[in-house]
Amino acid sequence: MPVDFADFEQFKALAATVTDCGEFSELDSREEVLAYLIAVSRAEGWPEADMVELAATVMSRDELRHARDVLKTLGYHAVARKLTEMARKAKR
Repeated sequence: MPVDFADFEQFKALAATVTDCGEFSELDSREEVLAYLIAVSRAEGWPEADMVELAATVMSRDELRHARDVLKTLGYHAVARKLTEMARKAKR
């Protein structure tokens, strides 16, 4: 399911309200940040794979593949499929 413009704008507005790392300060890796985003998405009823797609747009192909492997192992299969799709389309 593609992310619509309203979801993206809501995500940008939410990100703009963050003034410090706060709750993210304990997250040490991209995979931890993505897993946290998945947990928040589930709690809010948002499509987790689409929200991860927004956050992962800045990741390289290798970073996407590594995140996919870690998150797939943790059971986030829909997110792993999305990251695989993104890795295939990413620049080398």
